[in-house]
Amino acid sequence: MVAATVIAGMSFQVMVSPPGGVWENDNCSSGTSPVCKAKAGTSVLEHESSKRGLYLGLVISSTISFSASMSLILLVISCLRLRYQ
Repeated sequence: MVAATVIAGMSFQVMVSPPGGVWENDNCSSGTSPVCKAKAGTSVLEHESSKRGLYLGLVISSTISFSASMSLILLVISCLRLRYQ
């Protein structure tokens, strides 16, 4: 139960503040028609083409580990409640 809680917390934190940080402002070129390369609040690694595959792997593994650990936590809690009633 403790390990599942730690894994859920870690995978949640990775998605809230990803490695490399997030863009703090819109990265737009100045000119007649501004083109934005990145929007504020999105991950920096998502926009680097050389590291995009690693970032997608990080997102997928974090999603799977968060879902699995939350399912395990809910399963343990519901089984404990049924056992002690």
